[in-house]
Amino acid sequence: MSHKWNRFVLPKQTFSPPAAYGRIRLLSIVLLASAALGAAASIEKPRVIVMTDISTLEVGGGEPDDTQSLVRFLLYTNEFDVEGLIATAAGRKGEVHPEYIKAIIRAYSEVYPNLVKHDPRYPTPGFLLSRVKAGIPETEMIGEGLDSEGSDWIISVVDNPDPRPVWIVIWGGPRELAQALWKVERQRTKSEFADFKSKIRVFAIADQDRTAHWIRARHTDLFYITSKLAFRGMYRGGDESLVTREWVDTHVNKSHGALGSAYPNYDGGDPWGRVKGVKEGDTPSFLYLIPNGLGNPEHPEWGSWGGRYTGIGMHYFDAKDIVESDSSIIWDERATVFRWRPAYQADFQARLDWCVFPPEWANHPPVVMIDKPSELRVRLARRWN
Repeated sequence: MSHKWNRFVLPKQTFSPPAAYGRIRLLSIVLLASAALGAAASIEKPRVIVMTDISTLEVGGGEPDDTQSLVRFLLYTNEFDVEGLIATAAGRKGEVHPEYIKAIIRAYSEVYPNLVKHDPRYPTPGFLLSRVKAGIPETEMIGEGLDSEGSDWIISVVDNPDPRPVWIVIWGGPRELAQALWKVERQRTKSEFADFKSKIRVFAIADQDRTAHWIRARHTDLFYITSKLAFRGMYRGGDESLVTREWVDTHVNKSHGALGSAYPNYDGGDPWGRVKGVKEGDTPSFLYLIPNGLGNPEHPEWGSWGGRYTGIGMHYFDAKDIVESDSSIIWDERATVFRWRPAYQADFQARLDWCVFPPEWANHPPVVMIDKPSELRVRLARRWN
């Protein structure tokens, strides 16, 4: 059984703010209401498209960290409006595997009847399956004749009259997005294309093919976050006892239903050495969007579970935070993510419990309400209570 928690206890660490703000924003922690009451949080859910180069469901072949991230993502689909799950080209062979996404959704379908007891906003397995699309087995070419189901789906989602922006979280290369932009630019007026881009928000995990550089160079007005190192804070730095193979075996794989069993217990590496247990390098892209009160997705410089980012114009890259750890001071990009690990791993454990336990046996985040306006403007250096 997972470790139980009754409230969020944020790590006792030092925050390094990017600059003095002339405005203080009071962000309410808008989370799930008590499952016993069946209440849902009253917040505008982000529209999300996931682009994943998922390449395997098991340890020992391919790179299973996309599968790890997909398992966690499905546990948070009550917090999002899932607009697309696009399988993109993986590896040098350029293989595309939408069937792997569908396999994890089938595992989700086995625990879905219990999840909706905790929050009725969880989407049906059938709905999620309808959102699975495929790119083409090509990692870098765009242009005439290279449209795909995935690239055309991106266009249709963005064109939806829904006024909310579309968050495209990219776990591999952004070729399908690049193709969508290429096509729309050629079919519409300059003003229409600008309107199209204004509805897109991108969070990309590294630059995993050359189309990323093409997008940023050609479309400087596109909101685009690139995590080049911060995402490794999911599994490196901080309290690494929360990401071991033993932790995964105890708190994820065992006694948490089909979805927990589908989570690969990673045994691989990265440029810094061996990685065992949790890797999930792509997960910060959607942790960034979870409405837990830490930040605002439109302000990457504020920070959240998914890290903190700074930039000039519309393009953002890793910031650094100062964190006290084991009597030492760390100033590091990864610290913007790993500083929150105790909180986001506790939340992950709780949601895994939702797969198998009734609401009265599981933990649910508190609902915090504020009795003041959500935004206040104050002068710098002015005392405020």
